[in-house]
Amino acid sequence: MNIAVWIVSGLLAAAYLFAGTNKATRPKDKLVDSLPWAEDLSPATIKFVGIMEILGAIGLILPWLTGIAAVLTPLAATGLVILQMLAIIVHLRRHEAKVVPMNTILLLVSCSPPLRRDPPLHRALIHRSSKVEPCRLSATAGGRKAHQKDGPRAHAWPQLSPPGPPDAVPVEPLPRWS
Repeated sequence: MNIAVWIVSGLLAAAYLFAGTNKATRPKDKLVDSLPWAEDLSPATIKFVGIMEILGAIGLILPWLTGIAAVLTPLAATGLVILQMLAIIVHLRRHEAKVVPMNTILLLVSCSPPLRRDPPLHRALIHRSSKVEPCRLSATAGGRKAHQKDGPRAHAWPQLSPPGPPDAVPVEPLPRWS
């Protein structure tokens, strides 16, 4: 399944990278021949759409591939979904219903990679490498509660929790001043 997700993500990224580079680098006059909707938008808007497609393509692959800020992959896919929703609106307003199915397919395919991948945080919480055992409190001879560990790892989040209290030490009561 993971290989299929990578293939779909790679093809989707390649399509967006090609389309985005085309929109970001070519002048508006040459784009109007192949993309009729471009005549309604300013050159800056067309370049913005192209740059967003390039960034979305990079965001689909690079964060997940490197493992650095992998949360950006679903965010990039979400951005591409929003981009396709806006593209559908533009095409419907221009009465270009012939291209809407392609936008719909791109929209649906843009939804699939983040749904198929487990976020790293989710995996870390579900699949722990070491067993986590709870702490318990028990009574000691002096009637005080002492902290006892039930296993090698007492806290679920040791980097965030302070260490347990030391062994119970008898404490004499303070003298009363009268």
